[in-house]
Amino acid sequence: MGNPGPNVQQSTNTVAGYSAINTSTYSPVIALQSNVPIGQAPSGTVTGAGTGNLVLGTALDLIYGPTSNNIPGIWLYFPSTALSGLAAGFYWCVMTSTTVGTVYTNTYSGIGAPGIPASTTVATGSGNAYTQPTGAYASVIACAIAGNTIGPNGSAVGTFSFSNNNSAGNKQVNLYWNTAAAAGGIALVNASNSTNVTLRSSAQVQNMGVTNAQTRVSTTYGASGTAIGSAAYDTTQTTYMLIAANIATATDWLIVQAFNVTVSYS
Repeated sequence: MGNPGPNVQQSTNTVAGYSAINTSTYSPVIALQSNVPIGQAPSGTVTGAGTGNLVLGTALDLIYGPTSNNIPGIWLYFPSTALSGLAAGFYWCVMTSTTVGTVYTNTYSGIGAPGIPASTTVATGSGNAYTQPTGAYASVIACAIAGNTIGPNGSAVGTFSFSNNNSAGNKQVNLYWNTAAAAGGIALVNASNSTNVTLRSSAQVQNMGVTNAQTRVSTTYGASGTAIGSAAYDTTQTTYMLIAANIATATDWLIVQAFNVTVSYS
């Protein structure tokens, strides 16, 4: 499915090296910082043998390509019916307008911050119109938090922002805390838009004096109607803070613009 390139991975300043640094300093560390746009494309067509010509049925909010303020490109999710011989997943795209661009075979795995591929290979489209799946959550970005990096009084905070088209259809991003890098586990935030076109949200998980009991608080920047919750994950083992996206209408789109996770040991 193509080499995603050396930058398509979690930053070197990760929680894997966090405990050795932060156990003594007790200061927050950035576990993940993702600012390369990634999201679900609307229905469209990818045509041409070895040309990867993409035509989207609904215009995006920006031209995600170098002609627009040097934007490198965007990761977009396509079903298997869009690309010849390739599975469903996130593929690197460089747009020349809000509806037209090129799809490459470079894929993003879903673990760590999606980067910019060092080299690219043009994909071959199926030549048929594809319909974007709806209803199911596609895991977008997962941050691994290694065991014993939070501590009995430590915490982890996840913050994300996304944009979407203006329509009646629901577009939703959930922030999860899980023992696996997959949508599910504990939903920390359920953030949705329809006619509003941007949203930013955050949640914090903190241990309660022991490593296997937590409380969690979420907000969509301002007062929240979501009650505080509790959990019983064993944070001496690896856990994951991750976001997953869902569109209710195939002609809609949703783009995660940023996702960061900070970890504080105490």
